[in-house]
Amino acid sequence: MKVLAGIAELGRLANVNPPELLRYDAQGRRLDDVRFHPAWYLLMQALCTNRVHNLAWEEDARSGAFVARAARF
Repeated sequence: MKVLAGIAELGRLANVNPPELLRYDAQGRRLDDVRFHPAWYLLMQALCTNRVHNLAWEEDARSGAFVARAARF
């Protein structure tokens, strides 16, 4: 349950810290950079490590694979 609590906390942090678009730097030069809170990277790493990111597209995916994938997010 500790791992699930950690994932839930990462999800909460990702939700309260949405990606931030930085269009210009301090001198007015165009950047078009998107900054993400570190929780976004940690959450995606955990999802990829547990193969949740492509679960529904695996060769042996069964009926309902998309529902199972969505439930894990």
